[in-house]
Amino acid sequence: METKQLENDNRRLTRAERLRGEIRVNSLFAEGHSFVVYPFRVVFRTQPPKTAAGAAFLVSIPKRNFKRAVKRNLLKRRIREAFRLHKTALNDTLGRAGMALDMAILYLDKEVLPYEILAKQMRELLARLSDRIASEMKK
Repeated sequence: METKQLENDNRRLTRAERLRGEIRVNSLFAEGHSFVVYPFRVVFRTQPPKTAAGAAFLVSIPKRNFKRAVKRNLLKRRIREAFRLHKTALNDTLGRAGMALDMAILYLDKEVLPYEILAKQMRELLARLSDRIASEMKK
């Protein structure tokens, strides 16, 4: 029972893992690198660790594509859940590299995709991000 509690604690989405603050967000978009794993575009920026959390992120769904807030909120919930369940590999890589990561996940599609597709693409996105961080660490 204790191991199950530890496993659930590792999968929590803490406040430190949510990207907040105008200065951090503006510097992310000004100095960050990006790539696309459809239906996501990821803008990320590595930095020396400041907090206990390895990766801090935000999710953006364009109002232009989804007029109803209900659909935007549904997508945000699905994307946050997919990130929460698959973030461990990324956090392990960040821990080994001794880095922190700020990232923005932007949704590109004009339709609401099922959770299974979003989760699959989130796994691919996090794997590519881990590979990039690992290659930076080797330099």
